[in-house]
Formats: sequence, structure tokens, C-alpha cells
Amino acid sequence: MSEEPDEGYAVDVAVESAQLGSARLVVLRGDINFSNAEATERRVTSLVDGAGAIVIDLSGVRYLDSSGLNLLLRQARGAAARGVGFVVVRAEEALPLFRLEAVGRALRVVGSRAAAAAALRE
Repeated sequence: MSEEPDEGYAVDVAVESAQLGSARLVVLRGDINFSNAEATERRVTSLVDGAGAIVIDLSGVRYLDSSGLNLLLRQARGAAARGVGFVVVRAEEALPLFRLEAVGRALRVVGSRAAAAAALRE
């Protein structure tokens, strides 16, 4: 996995990327909130540019507020507009925002990277 510093990037969120089969895997770790969601989204956007499929792994995210959720929703809409599969791997214990029914309709959320890879093959 690669982790590259981004000028002005909030140090409390680690962003790493790798391949998961044919998908671009982006692993986020830390707390994603209003203070760092914009910088985090810029980093995610640069990593998924040109990807044929995207998996965002939140298993290392301790806290995600509505700013972080909106980051995911914008990424999912952008992927859909490009015809690219987009799947989110949630934390072992679901983050509270993922318990909302509307989120489940807007994002494809699974419990593991293996499940994400399988979901992209469907």
C-alpha cells in the first residue's frame, strides 16, 4: 500500500491506496469530520482518478460525521456518472451513520474487502 503526504492534509486521517483485484482500494484510518473532510476528499479523488472500480475501506475509521458521509456520497455519485463500481467497507461495528436506511440505499456497504470484491463482480 502506498501512503503519500498531501500538502495541507490533515494528519489525523491516514489515506492509503492499493489494488484489490481490478479495483482501486482506498483505505482510510482515523477520524473524518468537518475539519478534515475536504482535504480527505481531495486525496481520495486524486487516488481514484481513472479507476475502473473503487473500494473505500473504512474499517480503520473511528469516527465519521455527516461531512465524511457526504464525501462518500459525492464519490459514489461521481463513480456512477463514470459507470464505475463503488463499494464501501464499513468498520467491524457499523458506524452510526451507516445504520440509517437512506444511507443503505445511496451507498453499497459491505462488511469486508472480500465482500466488496464479490459485490463488484455482480
